[in-house]
Amino acid sequence: MKAQLTAARRLNCVTGVAAIVAFVALIATIAFTIYQFRQSTAALHLDQRAWAATGDWHYDKVNSPTIVSVDIRNSGKTFALHASAWLTHALELTKIPNTDDQIMTENSGILVPGASFNISLADSPLSQGEVYALEQGDPLYFFGTVWYYDIFGPPEHWTQYCERLKLKKVDEKTYTPIWSPCPNGLHNKTDDEPERLTGGSIGNASSSPPLLKGR
Repeated sequence: MKAQLTAARRLNCVTGVAAIVAFVALIATIAFTIYQFRQSTAALHLDQRAWAATGDWHYDKVNSPTIVSVDIRNSGKTFALHASAWLTHALELTKIPNTDDQIMTENSGILVPGASFNISLADSPLSQGEVYALEQGDPLYFFGTVWYYDIFGPPEHWTQYCERLKLKKVDEKTYTPIWSPCPNGLHNKTDDEPERLTGGSIGNASSSPPLLKGR
């Protein structure tokens, strides 16, 4: 009888341990399933979301005054919502701020996949002095930010851009615009990669994101 009781206790102990192990395994399986779900959801969002950035830059001296503009393009697979952008220019790198003020933008709309809209300096065209400086070989710097949402909701996304313009002389009256990114990645980062900002001693760079105002 005593031996039977001892065997029963051992069996109960083994059964209890097995139940605990099974419970822990169940919790681990659920946790891993949740982790996989979150990872796959994040990957889906990255694959399907909107990606807005600059396309072609334009230097128009055919008409007067001289206008600079840039195409903002959605290279993603879904709509970019409430898209707005800002563009301005500076004569020196040290005049380029780390952030742009969104309250300055007036255009806001939907940007379908593969589509683009154009923003320009039509309200503040290049002065004769700036055009002369370009034709003498000096660079000008054009920069701004595009803000937008994707279909998956907040947070708001943003992409900075900064391009250097120099003119290559073809003949006495003809110049070819040469565009290139501003040096050292200045004013060229996104909300997805804030650590990319490498302003160093150029400009007023820091790790702060662009100011999000006006919404």
